[in-house]
Formats: sequence, C-alpha cells, structure tokens
Amino acid sequence: MSSCRGGCRYEPKWDGFRAMALVDAYRGVHLASRRLARFNDAFPEIALAVHDQLPPETVVDGEIVRWDPDGRLDFAALQRRHVAGRRRAKLGRTEPCHLVVFDVLESRGVDLRDRPLRERRRVLEDLLGAAAPTALVVASPHTDDPAEARVWFDALLALGIEGLVVKGADDPYRPGLRTSWKKVKHRATTEAIIGGITGALADPETLILGRYTGSGRLRVVARSTPLPRTWPARVSVASSSSPLAAT
Repeated sequence: MSSCRGGCRYEPKWDGFRAMALVDAYRGVHLASRRLARFNDAFPEIALAVHDQLPPETVVDGEIVRWDPDGRLDFAALQRRHVAGRRRAKLGRTEPCHLVVFDVLESRGVDLRDRPLRERRRVLEDLLGAAAPTALVVASPHTDDPAEARVWFDALLALGIEGLVVKGADDPYRPGLRTSWKKVKHRATTEAIIGGITGALADPETLILGRYTGSGRLRVVARSTPLPRTWPARVSVASSSSPLAAT
C-alpha cells in the first residue's frame, strides 16, 4: 500500500477519542486527551481498567471507543459521556467503553519513544497481548502483511472502522508529528445541492449543502470543510427564495 522505513505496519483506523493513559509510580492513573483534557471522570471504567491492567510507570497511546450492541463503533455514545454529568458512573457500567492501545511510550519507567515501532510493539504485546477479549484495555490489531491489511480494509468497514493507519517499522514515536503515519480511508460520495456559502461570494469559505427528503423538501444537511484557495472565484448560490430549510 505504501513505502515505509523498515517496512510497513498496518493498523485499523479507529473512530473514537484519542487518549493517553499514564500509570505513575504510585499506581495513580491519568487518562487524558492529546491536549491534556482530563478523561478520568468521563470514562471511570477505563481509568479503573488501566489501573488493573498496566504496571506502574507506564505510558500508552490509544483510542477510546464504544461498541454498540450490534458490534459497530458508536461515536455518538462517546460524545454523550461528556454531557452525562452524574450519570457517567452509571453509563460506565451499562455502556462501557474500551481503550484500544496502539503504542507504548514508557514501560516500567523506561522511555521507549526513540525506539523503533517494531520494538515498542513487542513491549505492547508483552503488556496486553494476553488480555481477555472482554478486557476494557486491549492492544490494537497490527500486521506487516499487506494482504491481511487489505482484508481488514474491506471487512472492517461494516463495523464502522473507516480505514487503516500505515506506519514505518523503524519509526520512533514523535508526539504531535505524525507525518510518517499514512491514513488510508474509505471514500463515499453523494450528491448535494449548494444552498449558500459562508464568507464573501467572490471568495467563499465553506458551502452550505442540502438534500431532498422523501417528501420532497430541501433541507440543510451539512457544511463543507474549508475550501482551498484555488476554489473558482465565481460560485452560483441559491437565491433568497430557495426552499432550503434549516433543520
């Protein structure tokens, strides 16, 4: 699929919240986003599982995910946890989430960031390779076989996994610098109607998109990502009498 330093390694691209988990020397657990937003209160079941499954002075990088009853990733359920307030503890029991770990930065006080991925992966498998399938902290699947990766790419879409992440086996861990990571995503296309823009008409920033409902009404469904600066200067937009209706 791609060329990589030391050969390519393939992992599923998880749809969840990127999270770092740290177990300090006193077995205190610190669960946080990449921007250091605290996750302990939102995901108490994961914080407890990290305490039980990882040794002191260990730091791992991964993704918090939630599986729905049909076995698909449920990103909306993760978002609900942030506004659940006092219900978080109950949801931790009734709708438990999982931490899928794809890298280890420190193990038992040893800094592994400059070690190649192939070595860090062996440490990760020593830490979590024997975890039960029902465990809340598990190692992400990982392969060096392009044929197996292609099977994952096709088969895992049905579970809500949108593609693969490709990494170099000789790559060190560089926080905030993921230029060596290559994301291979599924692409889906659909038709939409441009009902408006943001920004100036001669230099639009985003497009307001609509689609017809089953009853024939045109409704707002999305706003595009920021347009490139090479976007044509002249854009036709719906008039003020357009039937485009806000949801």
